[in-house]
Amino acid sequence: MKRLLFFILLVGFLCGGKAMAADLSFKCDGQLYTPYPNAILKDGVTLVPVSVITDCLDIDAKANSKDGTITLTKNDSEVLVDAAKNQFIINNQVAAPVKAIITNEEHIYVPLRQVAEALGAQITWDGANYCVGISAPVDKNVLTIFHAGSLKAPMAELKARFIKSHPRARIYLEPSGSLDCARKVSEQGRLADVVASADYAVFDQLMVPKYTEWYAMFARNEMVLCYTDKSKFAEEIKAENWPEILARSGGLFSYQP
Repeated sequence: MKRLLFFILLVGFLCGGKAMAADLSFKCDGQLYTPYPNAILKDGVTLVPVSVITDCLDIDAKANSKDGTITLTKNDSEVLVDAAKNQFIINNQVAAPVKAIITNEEHIYVPLRQVAEALGAQITWDGANYCVGISAPVDKNVLTIFHAGSLKAPMAELKARFIKSHPRARIYLEPSGSLDCARKVSEQGRLADVVASADYAVFDQLMVPKYTEWYAMFARNEMVLCYTDKSKFAEEIKAENWPEILARSGGLFSYQP
């Protein structure tokens, strides 16, 4: 009878442990967050899918299909997850997990506190509400650029080139009109590392000297006026009179089928 009672208590305890893991709640930077799938609570250690780390720390996971590893990077910290070897490489130093990495067909579970803190995050525990708090470190390698919409293509190319030589950099490009780019800083109080305008006059009008001490002109746009033999007034246009024809009422070089 005593053995049966002990068995019942043991089963109840184990089932209760699983229930508690499912009942865990999470907050990422103060906002409620629901992990999928649920976290696993094992011997007092909370294991979470890698997606919880990437979501709450706002980072990307880089998977290596050849060796089955996942690399997590935040600012100047890096954690390589090697589930096959059940080990981490934290900033180039091999480290054993405080609780074994768990894998299934779709997910890899890692000890939350060990991995998150290695990436600079802070983990807190609210026992009264059974809630885990995750506070991500401030991004240090972020470059925010407000740029004119007409500069979208060259900015995307510059970003791609910069990332090659600075792989840990995170670059946010925000296009808008040239005047709006400057107003985001001068009127809305937003911060940007670079403001790239298609009209240099907005810097003198809205930003110098209060918001910036200098700016540089690094490129120019060109506009070409052209016409074909089917253009309006095409038979009259000469090198000497094209300004007069352009100024005529309805004198734009319009296509006529």
